[in-house]
Amino acid sequence: MKFGKSFEKALEDEDLPEEWKAAAIKYKSLKVVLELESLGLTAETIKNLLESTADESGLAQSPTATIEYRFDGTTRSIQPRICFTVDTSTPQIEELSATTREALRDLLQKANTSESPPDSPRLKLYDPVANADLEERLESMHLAQHQKESSSPRRSATVQIASNHEGEIDGHETGGVQTIQIKLDSDLEFFDMLSGEVDKLDTLQSREKSMVLANVNQLGIQVSNLVRPNNKGKQNPDMVAWRQILRLYEDAGIFRPSSELQRKSHTPEKAATQLDWFMDQVSKANILPETSKNLKSRSLYNTFHALNLAMLQQVKFHSMNQQAMGKILKKFDKRTALTAKSTFPEFMASDPFFNNGLAQAMYYALASNIMAVVPQLDDFECPVCTSITIKPVRLSCSHVFCVRCLIRLQLARENHCPICRRDNVLAADSTNIDWALLNFLKMYFPKEAREKQRDNEREQLRQNPWLRR
Repeated sequence: MKFGKSFEKALEDEDLPEEWKAAAIKYKSLKVVLELESLGLTAETIKNLLESTADESGLAQSPTATIEYRFDGTTRSIQPRICFTVDTSTPQIEELSATTREALRDLLQKANTSESPPDSPRLKLYDPVANADLEERLESMHLAQHQKESSSPRRSATVQIASNHEGEIDGHETGGVQTIQIKLDSDLEFFDMLSGEVDKLDTLQSREKSMVLANVNQLGIQVSNLVRPNNKGKQNPDMVAWRQILRLYEDAGIFRPSSELQRKSHTPEKAATQLDWFMDQVSKANILPETSKNLKSRSLYNTFHALNLAMLQQVKFHSMNQQAMGKILKKFDKRTALTAKSTFPEFMASDPFFNNGLAQAMYYALASNIMAVVPQLDDFECPVCTSITIKPVRLSCSHVFCVRCLIRLQLARENHCPICRRDNVLAADSTNIDWALLNFLKMYFPKEAREKQRDNEREQLRQNPWLRR
């Protein structure tokens, strides 16, 4: 199936809002572009120049003729230009194909015969060939001569030519380097249309993203109130449930893959698969059984799931339109042999549409508003024994260890911090106990704190049997 049809089918299959479908990139209307043959610049000519530029770019000597396709202006006022640099002083120009030499000769000849100042030097290419269609092909263009050291202002033009003469110009074939800048109306219209499509998508994405983030913030407040520790020193069952839910969610890596290698292959389809895995794991673990005690948590969990579906839909829609954009630019390059597929996204890099961080932004919104309000035990484990840091001892380097492990280090006369290797272990005493952290751990992890305290007491009795008497 061709991309145009598969793109339309995907828009229908995703059950997107009509407003989203209306804002999607109009692939069919944008895929047809005007070619450059009206200037004598066929795709083959441009391709030959690009290959010549690539082949000679690593040499010390400048290429005979080079071409650059670039974008000037701003992301809201795009000015696509083709920039030719031609060195007419070298015999190597004859090595270019006849078609390429003819196209370049036409442009240079027109620039040097139409509007050049009377006293400006005339440059000619080797083996000039007459062209009867020259006037007709260039009648819509304005030409301006611009010398590098000249103080005269540049005139607005569709075709601009700049000369940089490195020596005396005489009647011999010893011309200088000329730069021709071409701004095509067809390109300008094409990229204006493309920019307009991007603007619509940016507006839609900004509004939808704001709505989702507002809902995430509201859900975070509700979850925070639900999992708040009680004052009785008992475990809050809702906190236990959400701690398990969010641990599974982190393991799923729905919007944030765990490694750089996975990030490159983490498509919206992969994210959808991981979301299904997460839902299945929550169900299998029976974290939220059908009881009256879990009604509030179950309701918030359903909201959490709905938010993830909404975020996933946005990521899918964004990815589909990025793919459509890539196909359009690829077709443009195929017909013109230019490099818009790489240069246009680079020029538009500051635009949100070309930013691939939408999924990551969604993840950080969840992490800061929901996951942060439910502390995980992993974040408060002693790096030596990997159990909860009761009692927590904070060294002068700010690294925290449980008191039992710190005492063992001191008994072994080990003075280096196990993390940063700073000499501060033997200097630690009771003043290094982090009482605020201790109270926090007892409040949010009462069960684990009591178990660790009992382990510490048993360890102390083994080391000091006389304490039993």
